[in-house]
Amino acid sequence: MVYIVTLIYSFLFIRILGKYIGKKPIITYLITIVIAFFAVTIDPEAMQKRYGFFIFEFFMHPLYSGALAMSLFFFVMYCPVLPSKWKVTKLSRKNRTELSIIASILTLVHNLFYGFIDHHLFIEVFSNPFVYGKRYFVFTLSSAMAIILLIPLFITSFRTVRKKINPRSWKKIQKLAYPFWILIHLHVLLIYIDVFLNPSEFHGIFLVNAILNMIVYPLSLIIWIYLKIKQKNRKIAKSAH
Repeated sequence: MVYIVTLIYSFLFIRILGKYIGKKPIITYLITIVIAFFAVTIDPEAMQKRYGFFIFEFFMHPLYSGALAMSLFFFVMYCPVLPSKWKVTKLSRKNRTELSIIASILTLVHNLFYGFIDHHLFIEVFSNPFVYGKRYFVFTLSSAMAIILLIPLFITSFRTVRKKINPRSWKKIQKLAYPFWILIHLHVLLIYIDVFLNPSEFHGIFLVNAILNMIVYPLSLIIWIYLKIKQKNRKIAKSAH
């Protein structure tokens, strides 16, 4: 559910502010950094008790969980394969660099906080790999691998850096986005797979949320792969004529 909600938020953000995102990128990035650090200081239990389930689930959860970042990456990855006549496609393509940087900042701060500052997840798991079990090790490893891929993608997304890199080398670096996109899906699915492994722990809206996420996340990845293959085949067929 949270992914669907954040996709709506990201759609509205692009649709409403798409004309302005690229005009003042530095301001946009600074605002993103402030939001990112606010997000990772959220205490989920305290926030839910204070504001209630609805406010927490639809406004707080998308921020601290990293779902908002993933929904922005959704438009970054999907815009090349979506119909070009759609307004959101045009705006996403126009602001693809800025959207990628915004999503990267949210993701990096999220992982920095949960991996090292607060939960020390990376430190604990990599110093004792199976301290929380094999699945949690794979969960943490997929996150770490995704971040390793994201760092060069993030740095080379800035236009000042891009200008200094050979165009062919830049394109090779940007292809790291494909395994990154797959790894973050794996990372998220390993969270929600608990709905099948430990179904007794989920009740009511939490069960609905977990099931929806287990459907939506893999479906978004499968559809993207299908559209990428279809696009590539179309280019091959066109070049053959």
